[in-house]
Amino acid sequence: MLDQPLPIELPGGADTELRLTYRDPFRQPVNLTGCVAYAQVKKPDLSETFDELTSLNGRIVLDGPAGGIAPQFPHAVTSGYTFTEAVFDVLLVFPNGSRVRLQKQALSRNPGVTQVD
Repeated sequence: MLDQPLPIELPGGADTELRLTYRDPFRQPVNLTGCVAYAQVKKPDLSETFDELTSLNGRIVLDGPAGGIAPQFPHAVTSGYTFTEAVFDVLLVFPNGSRVRLQKQALSRNPGVTQVD
């Protein structure tokens, strides 16, 4: 279970870090030490992939013992986003090979008012 409200609004052309915590049914953080995380940002009908994030490429930062999952959306990437609405989820692969897919999150892109090159 994640403790991030839905939906998530991403400001286009800005650096954004989401802060999520993966918790067990007793609301205790799940230790993510040694895990690898994957996420894709897709059209709501899943027909197109807009972005791919992983802990291997540095776009998802994991805080092992605290259960922290921090997807990174740098402005260099978000400025190229063309979608208005999208979805993403996080797939965690544990050291023993087990996989956990966390809930699908709705994303919306806010292009912002102030635009600077």
